[in-house]
Amino acid sequence: MKHAIFTALVVLCVGTLVGSARQGRQEGPPAKAAKSPAVPAGVTVHRDIPYVTGGHARQTLDLYRPKAGRDLPLIINIHGGAFRMGGKQDGVPVDFLSLGYAVASIGYRLSGDAVWPAQIEDCKAAVRWLRANARTYGLDPGRFAAWGASAGGHLASMLGTAGWVKEYEVGENLNVSSRVQAVVDYFGPTDFLQMDAHRLPNGQVHDAAGSPESELVGGAIQENKDRVARANPITYVTKDAPPFLICHGDADPLVPHHQSVLLESALRQAGVPVTFYTVKGGGHGRFIDPKVSELTREFLAKHLRPEGGPAATAGPAAAAGTFEVCVIETSMGAMTFEFFEADSPRTAAQFKDLVRRGFYDGKDFYRVVRGHVIQAGGGDAPKLPPEFNQRPHVFGTLGLGRTGDEWSGDSEFYVCVAARPYLDGRYTVFGRLVEGFDVLERIAVVPVEEKWEGAARMAMHKPLQPVVIRRARIETRRPGTPPAGGFPLIRGAVVRYFYKDTAAAERFYGRVLGLPQAAPGLFRLSETAFLRISPLSEAGADADAPKTATLSFVTDEVDGWYAYLKSAGLTMRSELKDASRHPTRGFVTADPEGHLLEFERFLDDPRNSRLGDALVKVAPTGPAEGVETPRPKDLRIKANVFWLYCRDLEAARLFAIDKLSAGLLVDQGFAKVMTAAPSAFIGLVDGAQGLHPFTERKAVRVDLLVDDPSVWAAILNRRGVPFARENGALLFNDPAGYLFRFIK
Repeated sequence: MKHAIFTALVVLCVGTLVGSARQGRQEGPPAKAAKSPAVPAGVTVHRDIPYVTGGHARQTLDLYRPKAGRDLPLIINIHGGAFRMGGKQDGVPVDFLSLGYAVASIGYRLSGDAVWPAQIEDCKAAVRWLRANARTYGLDPGRFAAWGASAGGHLASMLGTAGWVKEYEVGENLNVSSRVQAVVDYFGPTDFLQMDAHRLPNGQVHDAAGSPESELVGGAIQENKDRVARANPITYVTKDAPPFLICHGDADPLVPHHQSVLLESALRQAGVPVTFYTVKGGGHGRFIDPKVSELTREFLAKHLRPEGGPAATAGPAAAAGTFEVCVIETSMGAMTFEFFEADSPRTAAQFKDLVRRGFYDGKDFYRVVRGHVIQAGGGDAPKLPPEFNQRPHVFGTLGLGRTGDEWSGDSEFYVCVAARPYLDGRYTVFGRLVEGFDVLERIAVVPVEEKWEGAARMAMHKPLQPVVIRRARIETRRPGTPPAGGFPLIRGAVVRYFYKDTAAAERFYGRVLGLPQAAPGLFRLSETAFLRISPLSEAGADADAPKTATLSFVTDEVDGWYAYLKSAGLTMRSELKDASRHPTRGFVTADPEGHLLEFERFLDDPRNSRLGDALVKVAPTGPAEGVETPRPKDLRIKANVFWLYCRDLEAARLFAIDKLSAGLLVDQGFAKVMTAAPSAFIGLVDGAQGLHPFTERKAVRVDLLVDDPSVWAAILNRRGVPFARENGALLFNDPAGYLFRFIK
């Protein structure tokens, strides 16, 4: 093994030691443009991939991967440069490409571009992009390591310790994790406030306003201690952090060796596996000690298990290039679940260990709640701190109860049978169903007896005929064709309105409301919600039917929208006010042909928390770019609710839950908000109490966007929902008589 790669990785910045180290910021000659590293034969390089749509020039990455091999472990290189210089061409560990790894080298905004936490937000966004696109590039999303030197070591450590911190998850791909499975930290700073107390006599001064650390947080570090704490990886250390390798020279003039001592102590105290190696006499990188490269190679082989690596067959973990699933054979059929090991490594490991021990064999699903979950397990098991993550609780997701909750233990698992967004981020999601969702559906509707148990009087829904787990087992599989039987998600929703004057309607929605036009006659309302403007003739027999629907725009700027639309001359059907029956604030107006439009903000209230959780991952949309519109740019749309009016509200609610696997987000009594797509929701209203009365006929249609409508045909058939086919779409009616379509 050559050691040149370690020399390349260890440079903090060029020129920082020129001039007096005691004057804060040191000026030196400008750094020369970095050259792309030479790569071995048989390597494909994808350069300058943006990991943020329309982002900063530095928000790109380079991906190096051997042409041969799939499901490769990934080393994520983060360059150094005092947070204010350097680039993704620096320090790329290309020698590891011949050892069975892929390498991604990421750029990030420097302190001259944006202050903290922009840098960790970028690193997390890059990891999420890599994980979301792992299959496209032949990467294993469960085997990512962060590696950096100096400033890059700091950011790699932040990825390791703050993987769970939701505050720094900004932008796209929020449905995947930014966690890594291992960290290699070469002499990265940690607690900036202690750097000068431990610097060498002629070392870098860090307390000055012009120091790299002060520029990073936007002010002298000793005067901005709260900001410094947010930039300290030690702040976020928990026992769930991944294994660390730390290497640091004890004669480092720029980042005191003590910085790594602090990090190692915090990790070890929390119970995190950590290897700390001190390079005797070593400065700021340029190590000639062969032990550094040896430790790094062994550390990555142990924790990422490259194909053919020294740890590829060690221990009970799956061999490289394979993954493990759990098959649960029940008295009603078998279900197969994959694991989210990157998001919940300890939970998944404990569950697999219990399965291998036969812990669940013979146990029954003691709780079956329609529209909620099925639940099994319980009993003695090692206590396991929760690993809460942002995995959505949708149909078929596998979860583990919280520690400390009397009714949710460490061995008691549940499977969602409907979307449950209010559980997101509060309970652990560690897997999902990939085969046998018809079995899950059958279990979910078995007749039950409701019993009230315990001091808290909790309702337990016990099946009248036991549903028994005959056997649970762990199987090893190789990647390939995805297993059949996964549940199809709804990706978006379209409300179709019909107009006499379609041109006038398009001018209204395009110019006055400033909505982006996705296609002729199709406007984007929010991230996954759309409005289709159709000629009245396409309504057929319903052309003269009442407009029995209300399109709601969910926005945090409801007061601004009110002022703007008033100034645009729109007539208000309901003036701006706080609602009396539910914590919302809003107003109602109408489009040119009388379709009601409601602008509303769901206030910060526990009754709205489920919807709030569902909207965490949704990016609000602004006015269309390049389109002439007087709509102020600060008026945004977060989501949309398609309010539909029902004669039998309870029947409509149960239809949404039982037939469409929708979850209840908001319960206003006379109105319910049900899940559909990430920013598009179905609202069900009692027709005797809403803005519209119930009518048998209505001039509105709702399209649900899915990957394959034919998959939904089998689901609707099993669930007893009559449907028709039309040009590849599936048509069906809900209990209120609204016509829905599944379309691609």
